[in-house]
Amino acid sequence: MRLTLALVGVIAAAGPCANGPQLPGALGDAARSLNETREDAREVANASEKLKAVTGTAGDAVNRCDRLRTQDIALDEERTIGEAAAIQLAAANGGILIGRNVDDPANAPTIALNQLGTKLAALSERPHLAWTFSILDSDTVNAWSTPGGLVFVTRGLLKKVENEAQLAGVLAHEIAHVTGRHALNKYREVKVEQCRNYVAAGIAGKAASAVTSKLAASFGSDLGHLDFRGAEDVLANMGASVAAALQHEKFDPKQETQADYDAMSLLVLAGYQPAEYAKFLGMLPDTFQHDTHPPKQERIANVKSILNQFAKDPLRSPGAPYGPEQGYTADPISPALAAL
Repeated sequence: MRLTLALVGVIAAAGPCANGPQLPGALGDAARSLNETREDAREVANASEKLKAVTGTAGDAVNRCDRLRTQDIALDEERTIGEAAAIQLAAANGGILIGRNVDDPANAPTIALNQLGTKLAALSERPHLAWTFSILDSDTVNAWSTPGGLVFVTRGLLKKVENEAQLAGVLAHEIAHVTGRHALNKYREVKVEQCRNYVAAGIAGKAASAVTSKLAASFGSDLGHLDFRGAEDVLANMGASVAAALQHEKFDPKQETQADYDAMSLLVLAGYQPAEYAKFLGMLPDTFQHDTHPPKQERIANVKSILNQFAKDPLRSPGAPYGPEQGYTADPISPALAAL
């Protein structure tokens, strides 16, 4: 099943309800069936413990599952799991701020955010992705990105930024996580777990069970590239796992350092002053992205170290080098975004 961000928009457009955000259509049915799938998975949990001692055909399958940790992920699979995770992120963080039709004035902030985000993404290492930038209706100060080019910032974060360069720094950092495929490492672990559940289900004699048939439909005979058609609940389950990891697990410190370096390089390419990003980090509470990122002071020290590197390289001097905009670093934030 091909999910689109428009489907995420339906969540926000539908507005709040007494029981929290609801998933529409087929995804709603899929989400409601997750408990059944998880119960099936629990029934084969004991079999999963036996996998370490498995030999023969099943043992080969387990080894093939483990090799998923290093297997390349096709672009369509990356985008699909990214959109599934995006739905979960949006539902858990107030939904997306979006109007009910294209001409709705409520869309002005999202349009402004996408204009800035796509300008930066076009200069990134993966300009071909279908980049989408969205605002979450939450007062918390945070930002996320999911595989395939979906980037989110909260309304609370937008209230903190003082100028366009600071917001560009946040977006560039999330873009760098996508171009570096950092979240895909978390997804690979989810794939391995689900694949091993599939094998364990077979060992437990559950060949006709829901969990086995649904996982089999997704993994196919080679236990490799996933095809989620007809297995929307498996997709929703995996998306939920990836979303949870993005919200509560830290990236590797090397990935964070690389994301900051790539983000600041991107800012320079776009003509922004990267020092504004360091300033913005300093303005934020110590709890900003505490669960998923290094401590704030460590991040600021890393960013300042990168700034010192840039200062020694004339090709990385911020701001337009020539013409009437020489030394340009930052405009005020878009009025549409400032009005949130």
